[in-house]
Amino acid sequence: MEDLKRVNDALYKYVRLQTHPLAVRMCTSVDEIPEEAKFPKRDFGVMMPVCQAFAVAYRRGWTVALGLEDHPCPLGNVVMGFLKAKKAFLDGSFHWSWLPPGEPNARYAQSLKRLEYGKYSHILMTPIEKATFEPHFLLIYGNPGQVVRMVQGRLYLQGGMLSAAAGLGGSCSPMVSQTMLTDECQYVLLGSGPRRFAHAQDHEMAFTIPASKMELVVKGMEESETKSTYTYPPPVSLIFEDAFPPRYQELQKFLMEEGD
Repeated sequence: MEDLKRVNDALYKYVRLQTHPLAVRMCTSVDEIPEEAKFPKRDFGVMMPVCQAFAVAYRRGWTVALGLEDHPCPLGNVVMGFLKAKKAFLDGSFHWSWLPPGEPNARYAQSLKRLEYGKYSHILMTPIEKATFEPHFLLIYGNPGQVVRMVQGRLYLQGGMLSAAAGLGGSCSPMVSQTMLTDECQYVLLGSGPRRFAHAQDHEMAFTIPASKMELVVKGMEESETKSTYTYPPPVSLIFEDAFPPRYQELQKFLMEEGD
């Protein structure tokens, strides 16, 4: 896993992370999951949504795997393809949210990016330095300044702009399915799930890097570190002369005059 070590080292060096960056894989069988992985239902005696499992992994440094039997969040189950998005869910006739019934529910449901139903059985996550598998994407939590640094890494060699979706909730949609379906980095505002169940803080955001973009992001951060002012923390201009208040200027002039 030399490539993953290079990415991990670059993230700590250029982004100065305070929590573990994660390697994440969608698994088609439980056989893909390493023995050390913790399953919430089996090992903790609880069910937990994927946003909470991410927090266990990136804050505690554990390897965690979830299947349908571990996962109580219906939106996450639809997003990851563990449950089918039924017609009444998608057309708004099943009133499931706190939004007004009908069209708002439909628009909310249809906005969620979804992996193919039944394609994957589990989601697996672990700190990058512990990964023994090929991830589909990396998931990194940080403050907005740190996320900007990774955006700079992604765009430095190619230019352009990154765009990302922000919605009422369902943060796992841009994190997991949108990253995989678009094969593009995503920056994610953490919604109600991560804040309520995973204790995400006001200053936290998330950033994803699909496997195909890992080397591009690393090279972008490496080159921009030496050839531009793109760094974290960013440089600030400290060599300048500011204008002091008039009374201070008068006092300076008075004190410099000869005599007592």
